[in-house]
Amino acid sequence: VERDGWVQQVLGYHPAELGTDRQGWLEIIHPDDAEAVDRAYAAAVAGLDSLRIDYRVRNKAGDWVWVNDIALVARDASGVARHITGCVT
Repeated sequence: VERDGWVQQVLGYHPAELGTDRQGWLEIIHPDDAEAVDRAYAAAVAGLDSLRIDYRVRNKAGDWVWVNDIALVARDASGVARHITGCVT
């Protein structure tokens, strides 16, 4: 997972604070939204070509802010999801 300056500018985290795997991001998703986010990503990996979901994340100050997550799924020749590229705004 690559994180850019947006994470620091908008949420207040240095990109390294959230790590380089998905777990760091999952830890800041609002508990009421986590299941919906998991379902959206699972559906995308299982066969959809993209996803779009709005959910809340905790910024460094401890406040909940809404984000819009849009991602595209890249598949190999056999249709297996190999990479997800997205943007959170």
